[in-house]
Amino acid sequence: MFSKYVIFSNFHRMKTTRIKFLVSNLVFFAFSSFGQSSVSVHGGASFATRQFKESGTIKPKEYGWVTGFNVGGNYEFEINELLSLTGGVSLVSRGYKSYSTIKYTNHYFEPPMSSTHHLEYFQHFFYLDFPVNLKLKYEIERNAYFFGRVGPYLGYTISGNHTTIGVLADSTGIYFNPGEAKYDLQLLPEPRLDIGANFSFGVEIKQFFFETTYSTGLRNMVNLYAKDVKTKNRTVLLNLGYRFKF
Repeated sequence: MFSKYVIFSNFHRMKTTRIKFLVSNLVFFAFSSFGQSSVSVHGGASFATRQFKESGTIKPKEYGWVTGFNVGGNYEFEINELLSLTGGVSLVSRGYKSYSTIKYTNHYFEPPMSSTHHLEYFQHFFYLDFPVNLKLKYEIERNAYFFGRVGPYLGYTISGNHTTIGVLADSTGIYFNPGEAKYDLQLLPEPRLDIGANFSFGVEIKQFFFETTYSTGLRNMVNLYAKDVKTKNRTVLLNLGYRFKF
């Protein structure tokens, strides 16, 4: 019985060693197949809105744009002189602006007084984005080239707030100015996880680069009870960055 246990134990160790050897060789092969690698950091402005679609019809006037910022870093594996694989993490400000018109009648006066109030709602969310993109570059001259990137991203909401601008009237006819409030993400009536695609174009000169990215969300961000309404994130990013080459 003891000899059987020893044989089984030795067999298990040999199997584990072979698996570790195989995995280590696969990892080495994967990394050695790439050429030069680099790390980059970037930061800049973000301009965000949402596409609003009701009963299959896009209504572009429903949502406006809001401004914010984004900052992050990427790791780049060079496959060959033209093509690279990039991945990283970014903090991205997204959101949208919506509008509302409220007609109010004050019955404390004789005759009743009517008024119209125009409100603007600003919704701001901070996402952690995890993009994986293919990068294609074209050399202009030594140490200068154009590049483009395309690929998916996974975004996760980490915070959010909303601001109302305008003048409202309560049931007593007393006017007050709305303000800003922070979202409780546990009660947020929309999914916190977004999936989308990035399309980027830029220029790099001596490791400094400027990049424009159009980010289109693919997931419906409205709650499940509004079956005829779909909203999806749309974001434009303008970034300056620096690349550290190894």
